[in-house]
Amino acid sequence: MATNDYAILVGISRYADPDRLPDLKGPVRDVELMRNWLTSPAGGDVPAAQVIEIVSDETGMTLADLTARDDGDDSAMPPLFQDFFKKFLKLISKPDRSGYVYRQGRLYLYFSGHGFCEKYRREAHAALFVGNSSPIENWNIYGTYFAQWTKDQGLFSEIVLIMDCCRDAKLTQRPMPPPLPQPTNIGVSVAPKLFELYGAPRGGKAQERAIAARNGEVHGLLTHAFLDALEHAEWGKTEVPSQAVKNYLESQWSILCEGSPADPPEVVVPTIGEIYFQRKAGKLKPQRFKVKSWSDGEKVRIVNGQFEVVAELILNGDQVKVKREAQFGGDDSEELVIAVVDGEFELPLPVSLLMATGGASIQQKFETGGDDVEL
Repeated sequence: MATNDYAILVGISRYADPDRLPDLKGPVRDVELMRNWLTSPAGGDVPAAQVIEIVSDETGMTLADLTARDDGDDSAMPPLFQDFFKKFLKLISKPDRSGYVYRQGRLYLYFSGHGFCEKYRREAHAALFVGNSSPIENWNIYGTYFAQWTKDQGLFSEIVLIMDCCRDAKLTQRPMPPPLPQPTNIGVSVAPKLFELYGAPRGGKAQERAIAARNGEVHGLLTHAFLDALEHAEWGKTEVPSQAVKNYLESQWSILCEGSPADPPEVVVPTIGEIYFQRKAGKLKPQRFKVKSWSDGEKVRIVNGQFEVVAELILNGDQVKVKREAQFGGDDSEELVIAVVDGEFELPLPVSLLMATGGASIQQKFETGGDDVEL
């Protein structure tokens, strides 16, 4: 178990100003999805007590309700900046607030909701609007600042920042730095590793949508894609490096969008070294094939970029005999038979750029899980 790992998960789906910041369906579900992965022995393996959740109350008040109150109390539209800041301070501080707690572990900072970035800042950054944000009070959580500050203080050896929010480029609104002292020990900031994932490029729109691969539930696209990468990238390995997550998101993004294009994420890997995500084993993805010119008895090989044979297929009437090597998802070079229905069949394969080749007429490159492959 990752006993020194911690997480703060923030999901904001309702806002005091719904005309400017419409209600969202995904953030609370996104937090649940992340929590399930973080606490799973096959995932992050973080102790459940060390995963902190801060989410919207789905029955919050409107801006009109708040302004009509004589006491000016805006606490009915959580989460607020203070809700996050208090949890963050409690996590990093000694009980008597006399100093910081230094941990040789990983901190996950996760944010889902409406967000933005500063118009003229080029480096990757984003802030999340909080529940009581309004046109005259730009309350927000500057996620990038908290992650970078944690790194610069050397409080954790690894930090993973995920901001599944838009990055609208704002001119008059700025991310709000928290009231934290500036780090002074430059040396401690070198060793910690920071991995940053943003739901859209600078000025871009993040997406939430019903995702078929998650039973049609609405989720943030980055959250879905990140967890999909941890399941499918680097087949055959029990750990996935941050660079492999970045490569997977770049190569699989159009497939993960399920036919409806979206702005791609921005991913910033650690400047030195890798952050590794542990898992029990990688998963295969189904790939659909269509039988066109493939002849009975003809052998088709599926090969990867290193020209290793992933699987061998032989058509036999309305069936396909498959021999799949153990290192690519088989069981000691297992052989199986798959039915061909209406000229189509599905075969689970490692997620990669593959090629189907056989005879004189079959030579097709494809990304696993993408468009149908004609044989």
